Amino acid sequence: MSSRCEDVSEGGMRLSTLQRLDLGMNLTLDFKLDDSMDSITAKAKVVWQDNRDNAYYPFAVGLKFFKINSADSKKIHDYVNKMLCKENPADTTKTSN
Repeated sequence: MSSRCEDVSEGGMRLSTLQRLDLGMNLTLDFKLDDSMDSITAKAKVVWQDNRDNAYYPFAVGLKFFKINSADSKKIHDYVNKMLCKENPADTTKTSN
């Protein structure tokens, strides 16, 4: 199945897909968060789906992980934290009163 990950968290992910997936459908996923990482394997359930105004990926689906090992969950946790730090770097400047 061709798809693109739009968002990921320790609890699941949002995908854009070429085909509609049925609610409640179970999937086995094998994916990388970036090219430098090892693959992550998880089992997930389709918990929502929606049509999109996108000719290439016309469907969006929400997946909830129901089986993922702790090492892979930690990879996701660390990746999300790294991305959040890039988007919102801590302000280390000091202001004087």
